[in-house]
Amino acid sequence: MIPALPAAELEPLCNPALAARLPTLAAAMDAATMAQHLQRALFSGSPSRVIACGRPRAVLDGDSCALQYPVTLLGSDGAALQLPVLAEVFATAEAARDMHDTLLGPLSEEWGRIDIAQLTWSAALGELRMACSVFPVSAALPQLVRVLAPGYLDALLQSSLRDTEIRVESDELVVLRRTRGCVLRVRIEGREPRTAYAKVGYAAYGGAAADALAQLRSGPVTPALRLPEVLGRDDALDVTVLAELPGTRPDLRTDAEQMVGAAARCAALLHASRVEGAPHRTLHDEVARASDAVDRVAPYAPAVSSWLRDVLHDAESAAGGGEEAPVFCHGDLAPSQVLLHEGVPAILDFDKCCSAEPALDLGRYLAYLRFALAKAGDPRSDPLAKGFLRTYETAGGTVPPAARLAAYETVALVRMAARSWLQLKPQRLRLACDVIARRL
Repeated sequence: MIPALPAAELEPLCNPALAARLPTLAAAMDAATMAQHLQRALFSGSPSRVIACGRPRAVLDGDSCALQYPVTLLGSDGAALQLPVLAEVFATAEAARDMHDTLLGPLSEEWGRIDIAQLTWSAALGELRMACSVFPVSAALPQLVRVLAPGYLDALLQSSLRDTEIRVESDELVVLRRTRGCVLRVRIEGREPRTAYAKVGYAAYGGAAADALAQLRSGPVTPALRLPEVLGRDDALDVTVLAELPGTRPDLRTDAEQMVGAAARCAALLHASRVEGAPHRTLHDEVARASDAVDRVAPYAPAVSSWLRDVLHDAESAAGGGEEAPVFCHGDLAPSQVLLHEGVPAILDFDKCCSAEPALDLGRYLAYLRFALAKAGDPRSDPLAKGFLRTYETAGGTVPPAARLAAYETVALVRMAARSWLQLKPQRLRLACDVIARRL
């Protein structure tokens, strides 16, 4: 179980150090309070009215905390509209006004010339030390206002697919992450109507991932494995449009064996593919990424960060210095990345593909599998992990030494725990720490 740690360090929103650094964060995390503030700041001049505001997603980063509120508006026609409101809480009101004046304000003016809605697209709330904006006005992804401008995606796809009849009929936000990018679901009308996904801020798709997918398609991996199809790419705005892959994610509750079996076969196929040119990643690199997240927790939770740092050190030391021969790796393998359709697996999101030890993919997958099972209260962690490795070996892979595999798994869990603290998610933090403790 988790070692004895100060309770305040496991409850980010009750943390005195965080409250001292960002004294208005507690109010900003209160959905009912924010519904009133956002109505006054952004929608007072609009016929739309805020009727619901959910608890925000949060990412703590240095001296500020980025927030994303799910807001529901009631329009003058009686129809409800859901949209995200983006915000950032700072240590001072001056910092919030500076962000608005230098970045959000100009973006709002640019987007406001495109859209005719009667609302204020961004504002600085001095009393909350906050700068906020309505999607797609985004400080993290300022190019969104251009990507979603009328005709942009049409022109991108018409050019790349050489089809002037193509039109994007609708777009819908799927996910927006401050540190990772934005995914939009788009409906494309033309000779072959289809659903696609526009990824904004996933730079690797313009280089390593595009090259890797081209090599995979020309090799023996297909048709045993379905791969993403790039429909269009704009390096200038960092936009990639990908065709929707058929399939669904197996249900962990009813199809766990099928799920881990499909993932193991995917990993074995990728590792045997001989794709060249992907950036190299090592265990030391993974430890450094996890250490960076742990270091950002340290000012608020020194005991938690110290424990996680010790776990990292012990895992890296136990792994030894003998790096296995690198292979082509997915780089972000997790249960959510694998789909099944008519018995054939499909794998998503190659933006973190790399050359690395097989243990990188396998250990990361096992970390997320164990976490998902713990969250569901499912005790089959060890049998399913063994089944995953057994299927990987049957499919042609060579299972890495236990110490290397355990090290990559532990590093992924430590980073998950640290990021859970920075996302102000105490339940996820405790669960990740508990999974780590059980693996020690």
